[in-house]
Amino acid sequence: MDANEITQEYSSDLVLRLVGPGIDPTAVPFRALSRILGAVQRLVDQKDDEAESATAANHGMPITEEVEDPTRVLHLIGVKTSSAAYQVGTVRRDVLYQVLGEIATSINSPDTSDWLDSTVSSIKELSEVAKALGCNIEFCEPSNGTPGRAITSIDQTTYDRVRNFAFVFGETSVYAKVEDVGGYTARHCHIRLPQSPRKMVVCGVASDDLVRSLGQHIYQNVVLTGKAKWLRHNWKLKRLDITGFTPPKRGSIRDTLDRISGLGGGAWDRIADPDAYITEMRNS
Repeated sequence: MDANEITQEYSSDLVLRLVGPGIDPTAVPFRALSRILGAVQRLVDQKDDEAESATAANHGMPITEEVEDPTRVLHLIGVKTSSAAYQVGTVRRDVLYQVLGEIATSINSPDTSDWLDSTVSSIKELSEVAKALGCNIEFCEPSNGTPGRAITSIDQTTYDRVRNFAFVFGETSVYAKVEDVGGYTARHCHIRLPQSPRKMVVCGVASDDLVRSLGQHIYQNVVLTGKAKWLRHNWKLKRLDITGFTPPKRGSIRDTLDRISGLGGGAWDRIADPDAYITEMRNS
């Protein structure tokens, strides 16, 4: 594919504009532009994945892991040093506009929006870039290669405004497996929940003494207490700031079996994850 073919395929579908005092397009780090486009690309991918999953489910097809299609990636085109805007090209203009329109609606009505994980993370990253550059990030319709109507705008405070509606905060206790504990740059702990064994949750740890104590229970199941952050959409645990924990208590197998038999056969139908429940009983 030569340069003419690339220009023809990726016409200007969107104009990215950075608005702020003293903004010089030649001095904007490419890393910042890459973060902006990456955040929007995740939103487009999310919309495509939802549609593909629904199609596969309706036709009884297995959902397989997708190899990234280069035609789905956003591209900067026609960048000029005399311009304060960046033209962006994509072959998925319809999806891009739909996603950006939904973001604008959600930002304007954060209390009634159904916030998804990837949406919140993308807005957070865009707000961080806006704060680092001291500007607003606008996504506009192109008008003869110049910014037209603004579809949505992200400023330095957008994430702070929506986070209280996207997340639920509170004190809690969780049963989890300790994967690793550290504190070289910041005290942290990674845990796995029984209901999501393939994914780890990053936790903060209140003190160095607590880090050392947790370090003695690597790869063990414990009960952790602290302040949690959940995604309101599905109550997925996003973070736990650990203030204490209860180490595992090794009971006898006979006692565990006696407790299981005491539940009765019908009770098992109401337990979502019997294996995790048995493990918790075994360690309590």
